[in-house]
Amino acid sequence: MVIPKENTHAGKSEVHVSSETRPVHHDDHIKISKSSVKWLGLVIVAFLIGTAYGTITTITGMTMLGGIQVPQQPAEEARATLSLGDAPSLGDDNAPVTIVEFSDFQCPFCQKFHQETLGMIKTNYVDTGKVKFAYKDYPLTVIGHVSADKAAEASRCAGEQGKYWEYHDKLFEKQQSDWGYYVQAEGKYLDLEKAMVFFKQYAQDLGLDTAKFNQCLDSGKYTSAVQSDMSEGNSAAQQVGQPGLGTPSFFINGRLVSGAQPYQVFQQLIDEELAA
Repeated sequence: MVIPKENTHAGKSEVHVSSETRPVHHDDHIKISKSSVKWLGLVIVAFLIGTAYGTITTITGMTMLGGIQVPQQPAEEARATLSLGDAPSLGDDNAPVTIVEFSDFQCPFCQKFHQETLGMIKTNYVDTGKVKFAYKDYPLTVIGHVSADKAAEASRCAGEQGKYWEYHDKLFEKQQSDWGYYVQAEGKYLDLEKAMVFFKQYAQDLGLDTAKFNQCLDSGKYTSAVQSDMSEGNSAAQQVGQPGLGTPSFFINGRLVSGAQPYQVFQQLIDEELAA
């Protein structure tokens, strides 16, 4: 009889076997019952039939149909349908690709896109007639951007005097230095009342009729128009299976791109649309 005994010397474990052992008889034959053979045969036959007439999806993205590999068709990408309406835009109205941006003038990532990426898109695609670029407002006051909606209204007031894009650029340029930064000591963004002073100063800097501009901004003339853009953004998000949008968000011929992605991401998608 084999009796294991554990010896723990110097932290090691050993197994001792007693000298009394009984002979072990080895059977060199494996016995399989006839019923087992029968069931095994049925399993093999079922597998062969399934392979011949069924379909097996492989990890390569191919489907086995009758032993022949057939490429699987990818699911069609959801696209949103948007109306440009009176949205400020750049480029040819007949351009084959349309990019609609939903943005927040107080969003740092929106600023990043406009400082680092938009210029290249404009040079390579907008100015060459391949892309029309439109801007829609999506101010996220819900996350503390207290001046974002008024900044959007101010840009539209400037647009009345033909200076929308100049004012748009000024807002992003001065976002962190003047009107839209986070005041660490107070734990919040700069107060709207202080931001409004800058909004009116920018109108003067750009040579606008300041009386007309100030009346437009103070009256809330474009409040409902900004909210309409927000609603359209939410609708577009739902069309592509999203509950809402972050900023910035872009629809390239209806295809959603979220965030301040590098230029190469936009380049790839625009080129895909141009080749379609």
